[in-house]
Amino acid sequence: MVAKGGASLLAEEALSCLKTQLFPQATVLTPNLPEAEKLTGMSLLSVEDMRQAARVLREMSGAAVLVKGGHLSGDMLVDVLLDEDGFTEFSDTRITTRHTHGTGCTLPAHWPPDWRRNSRCAGRLKTPVFMCGRLS
Repeated sequence: MVAKGGASLLAEEALSCLKTQLFPQATVLTPNLPEAEKLTGMSLLSVEDMRQAARVLREMSGAAVLVKGGHLSGDMLVDVLLDEDGFTEFSDTRITTRHTHGTGCTLPAHWPPDWRRNSRCAGRLKTPVFMCGRLS
């Protein structure tokens, strides 16, 4: 929806379709910070902001929400998950590299095949978030 460099990958008029047609069918949403900002209209500058955005997106969709924090500054990375069990935060030390293209798309590829059957995501996401998140 929003590229790493900030370019929009979705036409503005398609945003409402995304929210009304696709969100109700989703089990989990995985926005990065620019995407979460665009979807919520919020400015996300902290982990607490990410938690608030996850609340808004969960209320909007009914899905579990994993707000990926790779765009936050600092040496620590934090991803915030909100599912039916509440909040879970995944944190790790950032690896300094310029080879981060595709890490957000790689994350769901590592989820177990049956993740869609259960909205309790925290246990299922721990290893994939650890594998991909450090490179954000």
